Amino acid sequence: MSGTITTTQNYITLSPYNGTVLPSNVSVTPTLNGVQYPTKVSTITRSDIVETITGISGNSIVCSGNFFYSLTGNLQTGQNVSWSLSNNSLASLSNASNTGVTINVTGIGAVTLTATISNGCGQSYTVTKDLFSGAAAITTELEPFGSNYVAIYLIGSNGTDINAQGITNVTWEVLSTSGSCTPSFSASGFEGLGMGNCSNWVVNLKITVTNACGDTILYRTVTPPPPCDDNFRLANNPMKSGGKVNKIIIDPCDDSRIMMGSSTQNKTYTISISNIYGNEVYNESQKNTTFYFSNLEKGLYIVQLKSPNGKMSNKKLLVE
Repeated sequence: MSGTITTTQNYITLSPYNGTVLPSNVSVTPTLNGVQYPTKVSTITRSDIVETITGISGNSIVCSGNFFYSLTGNLQTGQNVSWSLSNNSLASLSNASNTGVTINVTGIGAVTLTATISNGCGQSYTVTKDLFSGAAAITTELEPFGSNYVAIYLIGSNGTDINAQGITNVTWEVLSTSGSCTPSFSASGFEGLGMGNCSNWVVNLKITVTNACGDTILYRTVTPPPPCDDNFRLANNPMKSGGKVNKIIIDPCDDSRIMMGSSTQNKTYTISISNIYGNEVYNESQKNTTFYFSNLEKGLYIVQLKSPNGKMSNKKLLVE
């Protein structure tokens, strides 16, 4: 808008037509006693919404029934509150007001309660509270390592965070064991470990997880993976001429994290190469997993790997 305002005051007050839409910048050209002065421009901005609500009060773990939640702090004049849930299949809302809301639990899982505080200028901010409804929702992960060890971990099922389920107690019970040797099992909190002196053992477990809504019981069988043997590959070193096989790469089965050509700590591998007459033409022992050889004459050879556990494996090599 534009126009002329005559006043005897040294200031004027302007009020916007719409409380949610900011007016454009205001330009004022003052005229005093017929003398026009330079135009002044006022940049219109809106102050931030006043955030006086700091959180939501109420139970973090909810079982069956209705639960009331209230706002922490005091609303400013002209502010209103709307409530929502992240998952309406687990709970529903009722009796929503500017001071609180009631949640009716209908399922088991994680849900977030959100309060959105808004004012008449179209500004808003939110506060949230993470809830877990029902008894603990858990499952397990097994992680074999080495040849005779298996770790078992409790984790939240369906993508839930196990640490947000209000778990107060975990009981691990060995129901039975079997196998070629007697295994042992120990556990604390969300982790357990099974082990044995052989690669053929079984531990049957009962796991009881407790929160404010009751017990969740899992039955699990822990057994080590089947034993494997170290393997090796024949390759050629591109830095050598001729493109002939002149390199042996060992792939250890007991530690997939070993990189090609790296040390295997205290484990020693032995590679021997013999011709068809049984004469050994190469023999080397080392911790490195890559062996290099050269100057083999044309013919058929037997390459033998002796693993740290004493097992032998053979491959044929044809040099042309």
